[in-house]
Amino acid sequence: MKPRYSKWIRVVLLVLMPVLLPLVAAGQGLLPSADGQERLYNVRIDMEKGGMTGVCMMLRDSTGLHGSVVNEFGVGLMSFTYEPERDKVRLHSVFGKMDKWYIRRTLRRDLRRLLHAMGDGEATYTNDRRGIRYSFIPITEDETSR
Repeated sequence: MKPRYSKWIRVVLLVLMPVLLPLVAAGQGLLPSADGQERLYNVRIDMEKGGMTGVCMMLRDSTGLHGSVVNEFGVGLMSFTYEPERDKVRLHSVFGKMDKWYIRRTLRRDLRRLLHAMGDGEATYTNDRRGIRYSFIPITEDETSR
């Protein structure tokens, strides 16, 4: 004889499944996970006096993550490498007006914290001290096929 409550458990699971699945997927992180995997992101960097938007492509290989941010006009804003073993971000190139030692230091620290947040499933990081908000929203394959 079946317990009477098994029917209700199935109904509750069917109702909660659409709510629980995105939470489980969010815990997997937003960064590329396998060697050779690449992901695209819509990037938005907001500051008090303005902001920048663009696209970021990240590629994972055996040494870590390689990323490049390009604005809508095709101008490269920055390219970077993240080495997870050493927990270090290295900036390879930065747009001319942002290529100052104090801006590079802030970018390096903020990118490191953003990548940690993205590994935990968060798409944004805010530097409260400087008033800078970074947002890296993954672009799905449906958006790129248009």
